[in-house]
Amino acid sequence: MPIAGRGATLTATTYTAALDIVEISGGSESIEALDISTLGQTTTFMRYQVGDMADTPEISVTINWTNTNPPAIGAKDTWTLTFPKDGTATTARSLSGTGFVTEKGYPTFVNNQISQGTLTIKLDGATGPSYT
Repeated sequence: MPIAGRGATLTATTYTAALDIVEISGGSESIEALDISTLGQTTTFMRYQVGDMADTPEISVTINWTNTNPPAIGAKDTWTLTFPKDGTATTARSLSGTGFVTEKGYPTFVNNQISQGTLTIKLDGATGPSYT
């Protein structure tokens, strides 16, 4: 069963302040495709093999700006993105690993609008990422 976003959370081991999260993007993992084509091959298409190291996800977060101080640039922590449960699940899936804040976007202040900021967290590959 497909899931909606309500119930998703992002938590850290050391940073414990509650952020007013509006949107979370779990990012993506990727791996290079290495071109192994040769001048002497007789096939029409390029040939590839998988690279030997994958790139870790960047987690992007949009928050309602409050008096809570978001984590600082470079702040290292163990981050856990907990997915919402679907209607049949007894436990929620999660993506977790160590990482650090690479970007903190401050809000634009406008009348009659909620002021929002952003955070970007790069999982560093030292521990995880693991999807369970």
